[in-house]
Formats: sequence, structure tokens, C-alpha cells
Amino acid sequence: MNPNTFWAGMAVGVAAGTCLGIRMKAREKKIRRMINRTARHMENAFDQMSR
Repeated sequence: MNPNTFWAGMAVGVAAGTCLGIRMKAREKKIRRMINRTARHMENAFDQMSR
């Protein structure tokens, strides 16, 4: 195995892993915001019903 090929593969792998990690983190934040928003709406609905 050529050492240059190895390091090129490592660089591509690190770049792909970083990109994937960033996308997963963004998706996780979006899901967390959606859950919090839903919880707020439910809380407001219960408050409205109890008045």
C-alpha cells in the first residue's frame, strides 16, 4: 500500500466524518427545538383548559 494513498484516504475519511457529525448535530438541535416547542404548546393548552 502506497503511503500517499493511505494519507489521502485518511484525509477524505476525516473530512467525511466531520461533515457527517456536523449534520447530525444540526438535526439533533432541530429535533430538540421541536420537542421543546411541542411541550410549550401542550403546557399552554392545559393552562387554557384550566381557566
